[in-house]
Amino acid sequence: MKNVLIVDGYTDEPSMFGVPPYISPYVRYIYGAVLDAGGNPRYITIDKFRELTDQEKEKTLTWSDITVIHRGVIVPGKYMGGSPIKFNEIISIASKSRGLVVLGGSVASYGFGGIGGKRPIPPSEVKNYVDYLVAEDVDAFVYDLIKYGKASQRYRSKEEWFVWAIKGAKLVKEHDWYPHVICEIE
Repeated sequence: MKNVLIVDGYTDEPSMFGVPPYISPYVRYIYGAVLDAGGNPRYITIDKFRELTDQEKEKTLTWSDITVIHRGVIVPGKYMGGSPIKFNEIISIASKSRGLVVLGGSVASYGFGGIGGKRPIPPSEVKNYVDYLVAEDVDAFVYDLIKYGKASQRYRSKEEWFVWAIKGAKLVKEHDWYPHVICEIE
C-alpha cells in the first residue's frame, strides 16, 4: 500500500473557491482516487504544514511514498483564512520528500503568475523541482501511478469522477477548519 501525502496549496478560481474556509473538490478527488487505487492518503493544508516543527515536517515528508501538491489559480488579493503555497515552498517540500513528488493544478499548465510586477515562473522552470508536473487531472494521474505503477497525462472519466467524489468526501473531516469548512461542489 502506497502512503500518499496530499498537500493542499489551494485554488481560488473565479468559479471555485478553495482557500479556507473553503475546500475545493480537486483535493477531494485526489483523496478519493488514492483510496480507490488502494493507497493510504493523508491530507494537510499548506497553512497547517507551515505550523509544523522542522521535525514534524521531516516526519510527514518521509512518511509518504508519493507527495501530491495541488495548487490552482489564485486571484490577487488578501485571503482571510489562509495563504496559498508559494513557489519556494514547493521547492522546499519537493527537496525534502522521500518519495515521488507530483505537482498538479493550473501551475502545472501555466506556472506561477507574476504578482506585484514580478516575473512569472513558467512550467518549464517548475518542472525542475518535481518528479511529475501534471497538466491534466492529477487525480487520474495519481490513481494510475498507484494502481499500475506508471501514469500518463489524462482526464478522469465520468465514472471515475463519481466514485472519487464520493470516496474523497471523507477528506473534509481532515481539514483544519472542520466542521466550519465550506465545500465547493461542481
